[in-house]
Amino acid sequence: MGHEVNNLSFIEFGVGFYRKGLELINPEKDDFSIMSGCLLLVIGLEKFIKQVLINHNPLMILEKVGFDDVLAVHKDKSTLDKRSVSLEIAFERLTKLFPEMEFQKHVVKNLIRNRNFLAHSAGNFNLKTIENNVRVNVTVTTQIICEKCLKTDLCELFGKDVWQEMLDYKEAYEEAEILELEKRISFLKRIYSEGKKLPCTSVKLSKYAEGYHYYDCPICKSAAIIEIEIDVDVDDREGIVLGAWPYPNFLYCENCGFSLIDSDEIEILVGEETLREILYSGFE
Repeated sequence: MGHEVNNLSFIEFGVGFYRKGLELINPEKDDFSIMSGCLLLVIGLEKFIKQVLINHNPLMILEKVGFDDVLAVHKDKSTLDKRSVSLEIAFERLTKLFPEMEFQKHVVKNLIRNRNFLAHSAGNFNLKTIENNVRVNVTVTTQIICEKCLKTDLCELFGKDVWQEMLDYKEAYEEAEILELEKRISFLKRIYSEGKKLPCTSVKLSKYAEGYHYYDCPICKSAAIIEIEIDVDVDDREGIVLGAWPYPNFLYCENCGFSLIDSDEIEILVGEETLREILYSGFE
């Protein structure tokens, strides 16, 4: 770009970050290219969310709104060069405009957690897990935002090849997850039928859990427990609670010892619609 002055909308920024992010997330690239690609995809998603807010009112993206900001919008001047809110706050505001986005909160929360680790932390981590989480969840959330909030054609926005690449990876990853879980359950059924102890992660019911629901165990058909926790999102910059939402902490069968501790696997087993009903229909 050199020293030229550029004027890009949030959605143009977002598309650019997505394209570059996908170039960097490539099996032939080194780890730091993949990590950079993950960061760019999450930043691109943030741009898309803020574009939705701007479409409703430019003041919605501002961290602090003063009289001059209101006057600028009144005079049809841009507020894009002002300090905007964090991704956490932006998504919270999005859910106020589109309540149907509420169920994506746990997805966006995971994306923020992965982004924050790559950008601000160090230590042990599984890059493949982070890459899969980012690629799949960014694609899913982008699709919902474009279809429900922006009313935009995804192929036209990204280009058919780019969007198809995003979809193909998401579908391949989801199919692999389902196949892996099905194979594991089949193996555990055989182990159980032979009277052997299941090699599953040991879990302990928390006395602080927000509630329990029951679901038929895929191994022994007894009532397995789905423990529900509440995730509270706090914006450290503002010092305020942004929101709270339930998520499945684990699934555990006391009869045979079968357990799942990954929320994505619980969703695969139970089904998205059923899990939504479990999380938002009140606790037993």
